[in-house]
Amino acid sequence: MPGDDKDSLVERIYEAAFIPDVWPAVLDELSALTDSAGGAVLALAARQAPRWAASAVVAPHLERFVAGGAWKTNERARRWTQASHQGFLRDIDLFSVEIGTNGTIPDKIQTHGLGWQLGTVVPMPSGEAVVFSLERHRVDGPHSPGIADRIDPFRPHLARVGLLAARLGMERARTAVETLAALGLPAAVLT
Repeated sequence: MPGDDKDSLVERIYEAAFIPDVWPAVLDELSALTDSAGGAVLALAARQAPRWAASAVVAPHLERFVAGGAWKTNERARRWTQASHQGFLRDIDLFSVEIGTNGTIPDKIQTHGLGWQLGTVVPMPSGEAVVFSLERHRVDGPHSPGIADRIDPFRPHLARVGLLAARLGMERARTAVETLAALGLPAAVLT
């Protein structure tokens, strides 16, 4: 990726922290770099459905994934977290033992049309985690070896944006509470 294009993408990544509607376009650009169909960013907190943004291709699948409760047993995110890798990893590398006879990973996302992911988990000081995943359709097969090298240079920016977005979310919540308190209405911020 030429320097200007890379700098422009980095700028859009930071813009997405302040303007969440920018995420789908950013995820599409990251997906194009990795021969993916689309991407998603998810904010995971204990016992709460994830907050997320996704590319148009991935959004309907992710919507069903979240609505159906499959997020509660997300084996990919758990394995990415356990790997403690400071970059993107292919799911095929994390599931090499479990790859089925049909060449796919047996889990719930398979039922949503997507079959392969390249992802990373960024733990937040608050205990939350931000997951970035780039998705391929099951029929397209897994991401090629070494593909993470194309996307890893963007991970530090994505990690900073995840932290920034988490802090902005808390500030928005505090501002809302202060505004309601000023109006004489009771309010609280709950984790």
